[in-house]
Amino acid sequence: MTVTLCARDSAGCATGDRSGSSETATLDYRVAFGTGIGTLRSREQALADLYREIRDRTGFGTRLVAAGHHLEKRARDGAPSVEPSAPPRPPSEGQDPVVEAAFDLMETVDAEGRITLDRAHSASNCKLSLATRDLDAGPGRCLLKGPPRPGLHDDEGPREPVRKN
Repeated sequence: MTVTLCARDSAGCATGDRSGSSETATLDYRVAFGTGIGTLRSREQALADLYREIRDRTGFGTRLVAAGHHLEKRARDGAPSVEPSAPPRPPSEGQDPVVEAAFDLMETVDAEGRITLDRAHSASNCKLSLATRDLDAGPGRCLLKGPPRPGLHDDEGPREPVRKN
């Protein structure tokens, strides 16, 4: 899944503009699943799409990793670029952790311009992580924790071979 802030990638969001107005088009996000073109969505719709994707895929036991991709702020025809202001985040007391993770990812889209959400190939107990730009900085921040995958064992060091007598 890819979520792009159209204010940062107006060329990539130009096709399928549902509003016809360049001012309101910059407030949209393009949400694409797989290799599809994607559709223009409002912030609320993009947030709901992220929520459903995280909920459904982690619910089936898939581990996910999100990566932010920095897109430069660009002005269109000499005008300053218009970016949406993030609505206030609801209070987190008693909040669903998947909702919190979806908000974190939308904030990353707003800051960076684009995120991709892919399957992670890790055995950790992190269901959803946000990768860091600096690969030497470590695995990233865990946004959604869960129980370890079934069949995984704690690393207790090397085990002695079983000897048959």
